Amino acid sequence: YDGHSWENVAGKYRYLEFFCSGTSCSVQIPALEEGSSDVFQLTGFTMAGRELTERDLISRFLEQATFGPTREAIDSWDMERSLDSAIPSWVYQQIMVENPTIHREYYRKRAQARIFETISHGQPRHPCEMNSRWSRY
Repeated sequence: YDGHSWENVAGKYRYLEFFCSGTSCSVQIPALEEGSSDVFQLTGFTMAGRELTERDLISRFLEQATFGPTREAIDSWDMERSLDSAIPSWVYQQIMVENPTIHREYYRKRAQARIFETISHGQPRHPCEMNSRWSRY
C-alpha cells in the first residue's frame, strides 16, 4: 500500500492502517466480537522482484472501479498527471460529466408515463388511447 485514499477497504474496518516497508506490510487486526460472523482473510501475491508500472497501477484501479480495464481505457489515461490527482478527477468525470447509464431513468420514462392533460378521475378511457392505464384483475 502506498497510502492512497483509494487503497483503503470499505465498511467498518476502513480505519485499519497498513504499515509497509520494502516488500512487507503489517496491520493490527482487532479482535472480533463474540458470535460475530465476520472473518479476516489474508490474500497475498508476489511480484518476483518486479515493480508495478504506471500502466499496472492504472489497470489495478480500473479493475476496482469499473467492470474491468480495457486497453482503450488504459491508453486514454492521462499519464502526465500523478495518480493522486488523476484518480479523483476520473471519478468526478464519471459521476458529474458523463451521461450515466442508469436503469432508473430508463424505467421511469417507460413505466409511469406522465399525463400532460387534465382528466377526471374515475372516468373510463379507451384502452388504446395514449397514456391510458388498464389492468385486468
